[in-house]
Amino acid sequence: MMKAKELKFKATSTSGEVSALLLAPDDAGWLLVFAHGAGAGMRHSFMEAASQHLAKHGVATFRYQFPYIEHGGKRPDPKPTLLTTVRSAIKVAVRSAPGLMVLIYHTHHKAEKVMGFTEYLLIFSLQAFE
Repeated sequence: MMKAKELKFKATSTSGEVSALLLAPDDAGWLLVFAHGAGAGMRHSFMEAASQHLAKHGVATFRYQFPYIEHGGKRPDPKPTLLTTVRSAIKVAVRSAPGLMVLIYHTHHKAEKVMGFTEYLLIFSLQAFE
């Protein structure tokens, strides 16, 4: 089993730092930026197993926490906080694994339904590369 590198980054100007895990095999050609589902956190067994499996196939993963999970909360952050965190995570992921093609995925289904998260994800993800 590969060991992930533990990282911290500033999610937003008001919510402070959050944790992240970078699992990057030597033969990686891709980087998956992988957000957790509502309430699960980046260390959930599914995310760990998926990251290990992907690493065996040359895909690095960057998992990260949203501020509410990092600080022990149960309710998702407001939409602006979620979106800013996604943007910050993508920037840090790209800097942490330069030269890899980036894939973006999230499992934040509750936020999708409650806050219309998905409709903004692609726009904010693309802006993160600017």
